[in-house]
Amino acid sequence: MVAFLICALVLSIVYGVIVSQLYYRLWKSRETLQDRYVRKLKVHEESDLHFARIIQVLNVGADGIGKRIADSESVVRAIDEYYPNAFKECKGLLQWLHANDHFLYSLYDSAADRIDPQQKKRVGEMRKKGRDEIFDRIYDRVQIPVPVTGNHEKSKQAAAMPD
Repeated sequence: MVAFLICALVLSIVYGVIVSQLYYRLWKSRETLQDRYVRKLKVHEESDLHFARIIQVLNVGADGIGKRIADSESVVRAIDEYYPNAFKECKGLLQWLHANDHFLYSLYDSAADRIDPQQKKRVGEMRKKGRDEIFDRIYDRVQIPVPVTGNHEKSKQAAAMPD
């Protein structure tokens, strides 16, 4: 009977040591996971703050990106109206202005959902308005090939034509 009690005591002690080791390892892994979670949370907070700053600049910085796009179109129209030979004399100017307009519009389109709910609607209206029509007209008049920009209709057609 004493041997049985001693065996039970030894088994209880061994069981206690094993269980305590397991709990210790679980506690340490929980601490590690919690530390990782806190670090990831900080990274997400920082990236959210950074993205919020970008959206703020797009939305309101210098009257917002929509204003910059409208200004881009106005500059092209003004140059074409008041100094029509400028695009013939400096052929890179039209391509630069067109690339700038395309970049701003693509940025505007990709950020539209995060800026505000009405932004996507405005982007759609801008697309319907045919932003490239003014550039097409000038490219045709000064006889400069339309550069491949990815979403410009004439550049898509030119890229699809076999050589």
